[in-house]
Amino acid sequence: MIIHVVPEKWYKEFIPAGGHLPVYQCPDSPFWQINNFINIRNSRSIDPNRGVPLDGENILKLQFDDVRELPGVRRRPFDRNMAEKIIDFVTRCDHTRELYVNCSAGISRSGAVGYILNLYVNKLLENDPQDFELFSRLNPQVDANPLVKEILISVITERNPKFAEAIP
Repeated sequence: MIIHVVPEKWYKEFIPAGGHLPVYQCPDSPFWQINNFINIRNSRSIDPNRGVPLDGENILKLQFDDVRELPGVRRRPFDRNMAEKIIDFVTRCDHTRELYVNCSAGISRSGAVGYILNLYVNKLLENDPQDFELFSRLNPQVDANPLVKEILISVITERNPKFAEAIP
């Protein structure tokens, strides 16, 4: 599965071949039907369509902040429930479709999700060295959030102990 890690503004700038407007302005664009999406918004975001302007079976929307759980901090950290939603989503989605994972900057939260899903799907489930290597070339900006990585690794390893062998 080809995995793209992008900032939320990317959808407002990307114009597909043959298109005239950015995909964000065209919720009926085939782009939204032929790909999978994980949309990550921060806990203060009240717009459910921020980043991805529609809902569907191929779209997972989550809200959490780019932090570790700290006493007294009024932010929402990534948790086990969110990790399970991500793994359930990627397990049932069509792996022949590309996956777009976004957060506000397309670096830390979405980077961690994309990085771990690349290991899980492309290295373990599909054993696809071409898509596995492509991830690094497509997403050089990734600086994965350690809490997100840690929880995703824990949940996936509990479900599939062989995942531990895929982790560098």
